[in-house]
Amino acid sequence: MQMNVNEEEVQKILKYCCKEKNILFYNFRCKKDVSCFISIKDNKNVHIVNINKNYYELLNYVDSNNINLICYMPVDEKMVQDVFWSSNKLTISICIDDNSFKYSGKTKSKLMNEKLWNFTANNANDMIEAGGWINSYTREKFSEQEMQEYTENTFIKLSPHLNNDCKILEIGCSSGLTMYNIAPFTKSYFAIDLSKIIIKKNQEYILKNKIDNIKLFCLKADEIDAFINEKFDIVILNSVIHCFSDYIYFEDVMKKILKITNDNAVVFLGDILDLDKRVIFEKSLIEYREKCKKTKIDFTNELFLSKKYLEDFAANNPRIQKIEFSSKCGKIKNELTEFRYDALLKLNDSTESSYQKKKHRLFCKIGTDIKSEV
Repeated sequence: MQMNVNEEEVQKILKYCCKEKNILFYNFRCKKDVSCFISIKDNKNVHIVNINKNYYELLNYVDSNNINLICYMPVDEKMVQDVFWSSNKLTISICIDDNSFKYSGKTKSKLMNEKLWNFTANNANDMIEAGGWINSYTREKFSEQEMQEYTENTFIKLSPHLNNDCKILEIGCSSGLTMYNIAPFTKSYFAIDLSKIIIKKNQEYILKNKIDNIKLFCLKADEIDAFINEKFDIVILNSVIHCFSDYIYFEDVMKKILKITNDNAVVFLGDILDLDKRVIFEKSLIEYREKCKKTKIDFTNELFLSKKYLEDFAANNPRIQKIEFSSKCGKIKNELTEFRYDALLKLNDSTESSYQKKKHRLFCKIGTDIKSEV
């Protein structure tokens, strides 16, 4: 894929970014090499990197060269944004494209694959295996004790908001570890999952145990606008976000959540992979792999989120009045308690945000003005 970026487009960007000291054009796939443009060739503040770099390489380049602003193409959205929110140097990112920036379903996540989760559910011996709960270090399934702490953690944090009139939506219910622990304390519990096999197994469990307040739907996370006529008091995404393809997909889902929630609703984002701990996490995995060759060390398909990013998202979406970040409750030390966190978003009907923006994500469609963030 190549874009038709001309001198005028580059000048528009540089003019917009005139206050920035160091600008990086990263991996531009253009019909004409941007380094040939007059506005760039003699500009000592402009850096050009036209080769693929991984997360660590790009982060190191950005920080070591004091890059303040990065320009990139949508194909690199996830990796560049990981670097953007990891770096203390970057304050502005500009995504440049000749198509619409609205999520179009073109970006696919390997972890949001119906066949994958159908296969996992079909070959599972219990609810833990059906949910894909595998330890990254040992590649063995998590113990019942560990998963018990996982479900209790969610209940503890949501219990102040549960009542007999409460209406809940869970996105990505999987084998039901969260659902069956929370549903008895609420009026109605809507749950979706992209796996038909998972939904079928849950339906069988519900019938067998005569549970009458759970409604199941086979839907993907971005299809929750099917509930546009519903209003939920609690929305749960527990150990789901890391499966999302990128930040744009996450924001698409979140904006739809804000449209189907009551004024004083809460949104529980559970088991988020902590971007601020990614380096330490992956280093520990590499070290562990010396004694266990099965250890997972590649997390390029998973979505990590920084707490700073969520606060920035809240600044753009004033209905989110407060975010309560917390570590996992539990005594067992594992990757869930060490490298993941929970976020409870408290909503109201405000039009003014209680958060301030610290970074700016901008978008530039070829032939149009640069526009503000998602």
